[in-house]
Amino acid sequence: MPRTVAVIACLGLAVTLFAGAVSAQPSQLPVTPQPLPPASPVPSLYLGPPIQHPTGGQFPFVANLKPYTPDTNGMSLAGYLRQLVYWQTGKWIPLNDAARVVQQQLAQ
Repeated sequence: MPRTVAVIACLGLAVTLFAGAVSAQPSQLPVTPQPLPPASPVPSLYLGPPIQHPTGGQFPFVANLKPYTPDTNGMSLAGYLRQLVYWQTGKWIPLNDAARVVQQQLAQ
């Protein structure tokens, strides 16, 4: 019995010392990540190289149209430009080229 009391007393002393060592440390609150500030607006200036028309002509001007309306047959401006060039020349231009031409027209 005295041995059990001694073991319990030692455990109590160890818990007391451990709790004292933990409470001596300064408490630190967890750091909450903050959201990034919004990005600056993209300028409407196109600095890329000019895109060549498949037959050397002029691209139809579509920058004055609204995308996804009946005026553009429900298409984006780049998709509508591709369709117009296909109707004129019988050749499809790549979608990224059409998007750059629209970007050039919007920058004017």
